[in-house]
Amino acid sequence: IIHRSACGALSNFFNSSEDTIKKEIHRFVHDLDGISLVMTAMKQFPDDATVQKWACGFLVNFIQAEDKEPIRRSGAVTAVAAAIDMHPKDKEIQTWGAEFMKCIFT
Repeated sequence: IIHRSACGALSNFFNSSEDTIKKEIHRFVHDLDGISLVMTAMKQFPDDATVQKWACGFLVNFIQAEDKEPIRRSGAVTAVAAAIDMHPKDKEIQTWGAEFMKCIFT
């Protein structure tokens, strides 16, 4: 349950509408090595659709404010592709996953 809550919290951090707050949250998540934490959760709990959904959502939100190369090197593309493949009927994973792939490759 903790891994679900952590991924959800990281994903929801970026829902603030104020740019100043988003920048502070981004710096905080970056300092925590949030990408690594999310990648670990995705790899340890591949069957947990909630973890995968929140992790994909976090990645989409984080990539919009981050240099893409470190995210590519983190294994995120492979992890998101695995989530999409493992959960073909989960619309949220499919949506977040597709959005992530669009963001990372454009």
